[in-house]
Amino acid sequence: MLLLVLALVYFLVLKKTPTPEEVAAAAEEAAKPVPGIVVPLDNITINLEGAHFLQLGMTLQASADVAEAPSGAKALDAAISLYSGMAIDEIADAKGRDKTKKELVEKVSELYEKEIYDIYFTTFVYQ
Repeated sequence: MLLLVLALVYFLVLKKTPTPEEVAAAAEEAAKPVPGIVVPLDNITINLEGAHFLQLGMTLQASADVAEAPSGAKALDAAISLYSGMAIDEIADAKGRDKTKKELVEKVSELYEKEIYDIYFTTFVYQ
């Protein structure tokens, strides 16, 4: 009888049940992609507004569940589309580069159906 009472007290009082926030945080952590293979892409030169240009080199980091290295064609096309004709003021400071990089990562992630974990700039030279 004492063991039954102790077990009841344990399950009702002492055993901590996770809060909805803890459950959501655990689910979000489990859903995060794991980094996988790194694919370096060739540098490209993109025309900016007003006779300026951007030489851009980047590397794609695929998710760990990707079986083979993805082609960089879609990512390069997305970069050209994003940066072509852009004013140099939009990328001249860290805030502008971070903003445009975030846009590029989102666009590339959609194009590759969430197979790309991140993008890293290896060259970012503008004139």
